[in-house]
Amino acid sequence: MEKVYDGWPIPQHWTVEGMALEGPKMKKIGEYYYFLNAQGGTAGAPTSHMAVVARSKSVDGPWENSPCNPLIHTYSGEEQWWSKGHASLVDTPDGRWWAVYHAYEKDYLTLGRQTLLEPIEITEDGWLKAPLEKKVEEEIPSPLSLNGAADRHARLDEFRIGFDWKFYKRYQPRRVRVEGDTLVLQAQGGNPAESSPMMFVTGAHKYEISARIECDSAAVAGLILYYNDRFYVGTGCDRHNRHKWRRGKYRGRSGQGDYTALWLKLRNEDHVVTGYYSYDGKKWMKETFGMEISGYNHNTLDDFQSVLPGLFVYGKGKAQFTDFQYKELE
Repeated sequence: MEKVYDGWPIPQHWTVEGMALEGPKMKKIGEYYYFLNAQGGTAGAPTSHMAVVARSKSVDGPWENSPCNPLIHTYSGEEQWWSKGHASLVDTPDGRWWAVYHAYEKDYLTLGRQTLLEPIEITEDGWLKAPLEKKVEEEIPSPLSLNGAADRHARLDEFRIGFDWKFYKRYQPRRVRVEGDTLVLQAQGGNPAESSPMMFVTGAHKYEISARIECDSAAVAGLILYYNDRFYVGTGCDRHNRHKWRRGKYRGRSGQGDYTALWLKLRNEDHVVTGYYSYDGKKWMKETFGMEISGYNHNTLDDFQSVLPGLFVYGKGKAQFTDFQYKELE
């Protein structure tokens, strides 16, 4: 093994997680090979991550660091996007270059790492430069026409596993049966975490999910906002009671009577989660619990996850979910 590159020296006064040289990528443009690397650590302080560039006329080096380094970086916690870095170069049919990379959104770390696209210029002396610099939070025209782009949430009520929906850690399509607009989900485990919830990515700051739920006699089913198997908040029901979970722990039950079905709703408004229930899907009653979950993020809990809304069934038997709705709030 031969060491060919030491990275770009990070200024000592910058606040980062460490050198953490990683993610090498190479692209030949014209006479130069451009060597992109990530440094600074993927999360942690807002100013941690970055993408740096070196170039050489030979794939074997030697590598000269760019005077424009870092190519991608967050300089202050006041910026909208934190820990920007780990960039790759992509080009469009018209010959323009772009950097695609990940970052956390300020005040919304619960959404996990999000994907950003930023234009790249090549200077007269052949260096890569990101002309937007700190203005990346402003909307810019798409590099390609997106006419007719699909709304990734428009077909959630079709329960398409592997497209809109996924399971936590384990791919379990055999637990799922879709009959028209009804999801029949087989129970698993003895609590929401052991059930391996069925979830989707939202990306919104404010939203709610709701569904009509009908359980077998020995099953418990419900709605959940899930970070990992230790931290989640949820509301559920069986044939006799409503149940609630906070911080991944069971927080008691409330009697509902004997009903074959119940409508449940979870609302997330800027990290504040509230629950609702209804006997007809029209008149909603608010639950007594409320939860603030801004700490459900990697910097606090590790795991590089995000808070995902979803459905769960545990116990024995199965549950049916109908009239599933996802709504983004103003």
